[in-house]
Amino acid sequence: IVTVNGEAADAANYEKVDDTYTFTVESDKKVGEGAAATAETRKTVTIKITNGAVAEIKIDGTTVDAEDGYAVIRNLPVGWYTITEDTSNLKYGVGLVGVNGKRVEVTKGNENNIPGREFTNNVDVGSLKVTKAFGENSALTGGDLTAEQKRAITFDVTGPNNFSDHFTYEDIEAVGYKQYNNLYTGDYSVVETINTEIEGGAVADYTLSTTYDVSSTATVAKTSTEENPANITVTNTYTRDVGALKIKKIVTVNGEAADAANYEKV
Repeated sequence: IVTVNGEAADAANYEKVDDTYTFTVESDKKVGEGAAATAETRKTVTIKITNGAVAEIKIDGTTVDAEDGYAVIRNLPVGWYTITEDTSNLKYGVGLVGVNGKRVEVTKGNENNIPGREFTNNVDVGSLKVTKAFGENSALTGGDLTAEQKRAITFDVTGPNNFSDHFTYEDIEAVGYKQYNNLYTGDYSVVETINTEIEGGAVADYTLSTTYDVSSTATVAKTSTEENPANITVTNTYTRDVGALKIKKIVTVNGEAADAANYEKV
């Protein structure tokens, strides 16, 4: 059984759980002595999951039909067996739910009541929303920027399992954000930069201040749903560059400072 956030996988996240899962079945009865003793009976079972469902089962390399989703091993000597899933090479984020090494007793003539054990592998996913905003006191907002200036505002999002994505303000201007769904849980970071290589991309005569709501990193959990995603808000505030100048008025009479006799002339 494979699940996503504890529910059946769907087309949006099959690729996270589709895999070949390997199990060993070993009898309690041993051959040999001491540390060299090995299971009298040992079977290797592989179950291939495609599109969230069982696609192929092999027992010791031989393909067999699934029976109600189970791999059924017949002609086993009676006794107790331990079934163990190999969890050493699972896909990123996939884990075994519950205990491993499950026990089962095989009894004589049990064809009509074959005991079975289920193993559930789950991966947790969530959603992230990256929102672009302009400060309340910003001298410029999105509508004041040229197409080149919008294209020059770039965002890089990184996260677990080498996740990375790149987009520009121009890409999201219509809605003001970009949302990612079915992300592996974990910490994701956003960095905004201005691409100075784009001709006309710089905003002249304004100073840009960039802030992040709480942090430039957000934790995506399985509770970060599409309707209530983890959020990082990137806010730009443009401040008009200003300075000062001085003007001084000087009046003279015959090139000299005026005095009381000629104030009325100047």
